[in-house]
Amino acid sequence: MAHRFTPYMLAPGASASSASTPLRCPGADETTAPWPALDDHLVQPEVSRDEVIRGHRMTTMAANPEHGDPHCQLDYLVRAYVANGYIASTDMLTRFGPGSDFAPDTCVRRAGINAKTGKRYLEELAFEVVNEQPLTGPKGVTTQAEEMMARGVRRVFAIFVKTGEVKEWRGAWVLVPLDSQIEDPALVRPLLCRAILDAAAADDAVVGALDAKGNRAIHQIRQDERQEGHKEGRKEGRKEGRKAGVQAGHKAGLEEGRLAQAREMLLDVIESRGFALTQDITARVAACEVLATLKQWARQAARAATPRDIFSP
Repeated sequence: MAHRFTPYMLAPGASASSASTPLRCPGADETTAPWPALDDHLVQPEVSRDEVIRGHRMTTMAANPEHGDPHCQLDYLVRAYVANGYIASTDMLTRFGPGSDFAPDTCVRRAGINAKTGKRYLEELAFEVVNEQPLTGPKGVTTQAEEMMARGVRRVFAIFVKTGEVKEWRGAWVLVPLDSQIEDPALVRPLLCRAILDAAAADDAVVGALDAKGNRAIHQIRQDERQEGHKEGRKEGRKEGRKAGVQAGHKAGLEEGRLAQAREMLLDVIESRGFALTQDITARVAACEVLATLKQWARQAARAATPRDIFSP
C-alpha cells in the first residue's frame, strides 16, 4: 500500500517538539514583511551565471548528465502535474532574502499577479537536483532550503541522484519513500515519488496527470480505439456467420458479444485505475479470445501496481 505523505510546516530550524515556536504561514503579507522584492536581484538573470546564498557568491555551471538528465525528467513531470491556477518554472531566479538570490532547479507558483505586491507570486513548491552540490555549508542545499522556507516557500524537495533518494526539508531532510505519493494542492493529482527517479514510471505518471486534466488528445485516442474495436468485432461476427451458417453464426455472435463485453469491462477497469490505454494494451485485449482470461485480467487490473501486473500469469 502506498504511504501518503502528509505535509506540515515547521518554522525554519525548528523541531517537531518545539510547539511554542511561532509558525510563519506561507504567503505572508509581502508588503509588511522585511523582505526585498522577489525580482529585486543581486545578480543579473539571463546574463550572469552567479547566484548568492546568504552573501556568498557562487557560479552555477553547466550540468553534466548525472544532473541534467534527472533535472529534465523532473521538469517533464512537474509541468504535467501542476493544477489549474498554478505554473511551473525552471531555474527561475528569486530573491529569497537580503543576502540570497538564487534559482531552484524546478518550482511551482500560483499563476497571475499577487495583488499585494503587484508582482508575481512566490514559489510554493521547490525542487533541487543534488549531484555535486554539498549538503551543508554556505553553498549547500540545506542552506538553500532554509532560505526558501524562511521566505515562505511551503515545501522544498531534494533529489539526491547518487543515492537514488528523494527527501523533503522539514527542519531536517526527511526521506520520502519511493512507493509513497506526494500530495499537494498545487498538483492535479498525487505524484508517485518513484516517478521522479524512474523514466518508465514518469511516463505513466505524466499520462495519468494529463488524463486527470481532461486532455482532449487522450480522450480522442481512447474513443478511436474503442470504435475501431467495435467495428472489427462486428466485421468478424458477420464473417463467421456467413461461413458457418445461421445457427453457427448466432452462437458465434453470442460468444463474440460476451468477449466484447468482457474486453470493454477490462478496459474500463484499467482506465479507472489511471493507467494509460496504450496501443500495446488495447491490442493485447482485442486479441484475447478466452473469456476466462479476460475476466482474470480484469481482477488483476483492479489491484495492479503497474500495467505489467495486469497481464502477469
